[in-house]
Amino acid sequence: MRNLNVLYVEDDEITRMVLSRQLSAEYSNIFQAADGKEGLRIYKEILPDVVITDLTMPVMSGMEMIMHILEIRPDQPIIVLTGCYDESQHFLDCVVISKPVVATDIFKTVESLGI
Repeated sequence: MRNLNVLYVEDDEITRMVLSRQLSAEYSNIFQAADGKEGLRIYKEILPDVVITDLTMPVMSGMEMIMHILEIRPDQPIIVLTGCYDESQHFLDCVVISKPVVATDIFKTVESLGI
């Protein structure tokens, strides 16, 4: 198990619960949020090693949250999980993984980021 603080932001409760359980098998601390506003609040409290987020969420979108996070820490590693990926979209320096997501894809991505 790697000693990492991971913030996982996903509005679908079942998806969030299932993937969080899988992530907790690999990483020591998984923090969950149901939307971008909650995610940003938690981000400011814990300053995680990596942020994993959906884009389409109520209250505050993942993209809005990402913009706020990058104002705080421009080099924050962020992984975007989305089923709506269009290569013409601009995701700053985020890594994009298309849904449906397999936990091993996230593990490999985190490792490739050198976190």
